[in-house]
Amino acid sequence: MLEATTETASTTDQPKARAVRSGSMQPTNYDMLVWRTLNRALRVPGANEDNLAERLRNELMPVRSWCMQYVPGFNYRMKGQLGRTMPGAVNYVDSRTTWLDTRVVVIAAGFDTRAYRLHAPGVQFYEIDLPQASTKKQQLVTKLKLLPQEAHPPSYAGADLSVESLSDVLSRTAFDPARPALFTVEGLLYYIPLSAVESLFRSISSIAAPGSRVCFDFLDSDVLEGKAEGAGFETAVKVVQSKDEPFVSGLKASAEGIAAFSESVGLKLQRFVSAQELAKAAFGAQVWTNACLPTISFMAGAELCKA
Repeated sequence: MLEATTETASTTDQPKARAVRSGSMQPTNYDMLVWRTLNRALRVPGANEDNLAERLRNELMPVRSWCMQYVPGFNYRMKGQLGRTMPGAVNYVDSRTTWLDTRVVVIAAGFDTRAYRLHAPGVQFYEIDLPQASTKKQQLVTKLKLLPQEAHPPSYAGADLSVESLSDVLSRTAFDPARPALFTVEGLLYYIPLSAVESLFRSISSIAAPGSRVCFDFLDSDVLEGKAEGAGFETAVKVVQSKDEPFVSGLKASAEGIAAFSESVGLKLQRFVSAQELAKAAFGAQVWTNACLPTISFMAGAELCKA
């Protein structure tokens, strides 16, 4: 049985939906939920296949959801505004979702829905998130009936990985460290210090059986440090800082850079995935110029393995 484990970013639990108005702020994972449903609402070719995200969005953000469904031109205006301030932001979320979905088994905590869309016989999912976020997620899954009756439910582990090690958290579940697992770390690494990133990956390496895989996305450290430009990066910085969720770390966005990082944490680079490759996999060949970015240019992804 292949086992899949995920660590993702989590923000402060927000049980009350907020009205959509200029200047209102909501957690980043709420934004990601909206963006993940936008291309699907616009019927953009290559949009992700997350057919459950809309139900979560409707429950958590009823006013914005109503606008997206019934106000003429609302979705086009929203994507157009995002395109002017953070070119390719919506397509990046779609590209990342599609890339991780195409792994054999992928799970993400937060408001992602892979455990409920991609369930299969013989596969056990584990969702690791902050306790409040994990509890909220379980309540939503039950209320919205996201998991089919015939599907085996994921194993939820509410924990703060900055306080507990991954091995300690998984020891409280039925996770079998002797079997290969797929770990996904999505939308997290840029919000935690580099030392915490390294600690997390060393923890994964220590518990992962040979043949295990680790898929993750990350921020280009050269853009973060001002050594390279990234269209829309300044806007992204302002947005996450306004939510008290600033970008604090990045990695070298090259095969050589990620190979060096993976070796330092006891893993091996399997594949480096540039922002261009992410966009191409989801939306096909598109013109890539500073005036036309099909996805965010300052993010990338990688797949590591445990030898």
